[in-house]
Amino acid sequence: MYGDAYLERGIAVLSIDGPGQAESVTVRIYLTENNHMDAAEVVIDWLEHHPLTDSQKIVVRGSRFGTYWGLQWAAALGNRIKGVGVSGVCHEPGCNTIFNMASPSFKLRYMWMANYEDEAQFDEFAKKIDLRPYLGELKCPVLIMAGEQDQLSPIEFSYEVFDLIKSPKEICVYEGANHSVADAPSVANGENPRTYLADWLAERLTGTEVKSVKSFIDSTGRRVEKAA
Repeated sequence: MYGDAYLERGIAVLSIDGPGQAESVTVRIYLTENNHMDAAEVVIDWLEHHPLTDSQKIVVRGSRFGTYWGLQWAAALGNRIKGVGVSGVCHEPGCNTIFNMASPSFKLRYMWMANYEDEAQFDEFAKKIDLRPYLGELKCPVLIMAGEQDQLSPIEFSYEVFDLIKSPKEICVYEGANHSVADAPSVANGENPRTYLADWLAERLTGTEVKSVKSFIDSTGRRVEKAA
């Protein structure tokens, strides 16, 4: 597909419907707080035996709630992948902001994915949506791309996630940008966040060393880095 950032870099792309997503629900595979980790192992086992893939060069990308599931994938797969990059964060433990302070459709959709009809019961389930118990298991390099003014997951929770990761890591935050890492001068004037993510993942496949840093793209497009 012309213009696809990953295919243009020679990276084959597999996109899946995980537990609770699309066709999974029709066969009663609902979302739990951590069963994307089970899905990760099934997918990687399949990829490692696929004749057209290089099992030594696999990376994971996630966006939106994929920033939660993607880091779980990385925790489950350990050294079987070369890196994980996520963008448009959902890292708040319990997800209070996205479920209770944003559009009701977010919560209703997640209830459907997790097979809950009773909101009070779902609220108890949501308390278990928390990455912190898994972050110490990450072995591969990690990139987190986020907007400073994320309206669905306050940025301080992504910094907390970042601080708990022990493997090589980078968090790149765009000044004033929203949940989509968009709609801000920092995005217009700085490095394109989608291009940066694709380049970062491509570099993991070539074995380029990762420097652990906290990056901030200011409104002029200038990148400021400090060691993590």
